[in-house]
Parts: sequence; C-alpha cells; structure tokens
Amino acid sequence: MRKLLVGMLAFGLLTGCSNSVEKPAEPKEKVEAAVVKKKPVQETGTLKEALKKFHNIKVKEVTDARKTTGHINLVVSISEEVGAGSYAGGVFGDTQDFIKTLKEKPKTITVGVMQGDIRVLQYTTDVAKFKPMKNEMKAVFQASTIEKQTPEVEKFIKLMSRI
Repeated sequence: MRKLLVGMLAFGLLTGCSNSVEKPAEPKEKVEAAVVKKKPVQETGTLKEALKKFHNIKVKEVTDARKTTGHINLVVSISEEVGAGSYAGGVFGDTQDFIKTLKEKPKTITVGVMQGDIRVLQYTTDVAKFKPMKNEMKAVFQASTIEKQTPEVEKFIKLMSRI
C-alpha cells in the first residue's frame, strides 16, 4: 500500500497538480498590416492634362496625330448666350496654356470654335513660332493663321491685333 501512496504522490507531483486553475490562453489581438496606398503617378504634360486648360469652353473633339503628322486638332464649343467675339480672346488665351502644358509638343494645333452649329472661328497655330507672353491672346494670335471667322470675331481680332 505504501508503494501505491508513494506512486500516487509522485504522480501528482510530476503532473503538477495544484489548487490553481489555469486560464486558457487568450487569443492575441489581430494586428493588421498597415496598408500603404500608392498614389497614382501624375503624368505631367499629357494631352488629358493640357485639355483641362480650356476654361468655360467644352472640348467636343480631339484628334491627336502628333506621331504621324505632328498635328493636334481640337473642336471646342462656346456658349450661345455670349457673343463669339468675347469668347475668342479666352480661346486664344487657353490655347497658350494648352501649348505650355504639353510635354510632347506638336508642330501645329488647329482649334475650331463652334457656337451651336456654326463654326465662328478656326485657326492653326504653328508651335515653332509660338512665344509665350503675358498677353496670352497676342502670343497665340501672332503664331497663328486665321482660317475662318464670323464678322463679330473678325472685329475682335482686328482690335486685338492693334494691341
């Protein structure tokens, strides 16, 4: 019997019996890896970015043939509520900003200005002749050939050419 008691005692000591109750291990908090969002690389000088330079004017059509003919053709639409002559200066000014923004410059840019269904102005700018100035309208005007204009726009352009 003595051997039995000694054996039970030894067994109890080896298995670590005690009055304390072990708590099950609590699950560790889940640590999520920090997500680093990559910001898209902003392409500067793209055609899409340059088109944003046309303010209060809707760009209706774009033909980018820089790789084949070195030319960009734009058709823009202006409001019918305001005189076309008033808008002409803004279109010339926006064209300067458009040219300055483009990284890959074309040889020429043709801008057709529509008011409703009528083309009130069309000009082609020779980018090699273009020299940025404070007077944006004059800078584009001096590097451009006017191909079509309504009488109202013609009056505006005559006034502008005197400046």
